[in-house]
Amino acid sequence: MGQKGGLYLSKMFTEEWFHSFCEMINGDKRYNSNGKGWLWDVDFVIRGDENSNAIKPGLNVRARLKLRDGRCEGVELVKREMEKRDGYVIEGKASTWEGVIEGRMTIINAILKGDLSVTGNMRKLTEYILAANDLVRIARMVK
Repeated sequence: MGQKGGLYLSKMFTEEWFHSFCEMINGDKRYNSNGKGWLWDVDFVIRGDENSNAIKPGLNVRARLKLRDGRCEGVELVKREMEKRDGYVIEGKASTWEGVIEGRMTIINAILKGDLSVTGNMRKLTEYILAANDLVRIARMVK
C-alpha cells in the first residue's frame, strides 16, 4: 500500500477507489442478492491518522455510497460536512478502516470496540448484516 508517516501513496479511499468499489458492488451477485431491499445511502467518514498508510493526519475523506436494492447507483465525495439525510454514517480513523479492509479486524469488532461509530437505524442494519459483510469482502478486492 503506502509508507508510514502519512504519505498518501495508495489509491485507497480516493475518488478512483470509491468508483471502483461501486462498480465492483454492481458486479457482485452475492451482494446484489443480499442487498435487495436496502434503500439508504451510506456515508463513510475516514479521518486521517498517524498510523494510516493512506491518509495523513488532519485530512479526512467523506464519501457517500448511494446503495439501492442491491446496487450502487453512485458515489459522491465531498470536502465539506455532509448534510443530514436518511441513511447511515460510519466514521473512524483511516488506520481502523485499513485494518477492516485488510482483514486484520472485522467491521463488527471495530464497531463494538468503538473504533468505528455508526449512526442510523441499527435494527434495520442488522437485517442486512450479510450485505454489510459482502461490502467489506468487496472492498478487500478493490485495487
